[in-house]
Amino acid sequence: MYTHSIVAGLVGIVFGAVAATQLPTLVSYTGDAPTLEPTPAPTDQSNPGMAMRREPIPVRDDAPVPNVAIVETIPDMMGAYTVRVALENFTITPEKIDQTPVPNEGHLHVYVDGEKVGREYAEWIYIPASYFSDEGPHRITVSLNANTHAAWTFADTPIEAVVAVE
Repeated sequence: MYTHSIVAGLVGIVFGAVAATQLPTLVSYTGDAPTLEPTPAPTDQSNPGMAMRREPIPVRDDAPVPNVAIVETIPDMMGAYTVRVALENFTITPEKIDQTPVPNEGHLHVYVDGEKVGREYAEWIYIPASYFSDEGPHRITVSLNANTHAAWTFADTPIEAVVAVE
């Protein structure tokens, strides 16, 4: 999956991405700036291989609000999907995985119908057909996550994009 993410990211660079300024902001918020303290992950018994749950981290007041939007879903003849996301005020930093959270940095987590597909480091994401074997519609969710895998939140809401596909 990692190799595909690099190739897909390069395709996104070559063919262009939606300008961040054209994306809507998910929410607006003012308040006290929270601290960025890593929190131990509870065990996720439903999928032990993907036990990366952490306490959410609110976006700091002194940082612009990041945003993710799913701008394209492309089904293939085998039943898989390629998804393109656009990011605003967010930098993907695979070299900082498992390190202290830095505002507006991290990676993406991808889910289909609530089941974690994996983490991604590019704006083009391939989701295998096995996640779509049941009759649809299906919900694809892409979330912004900190270096510690904790979800970034704004106004107590995870920063994520969701789209339904058949």
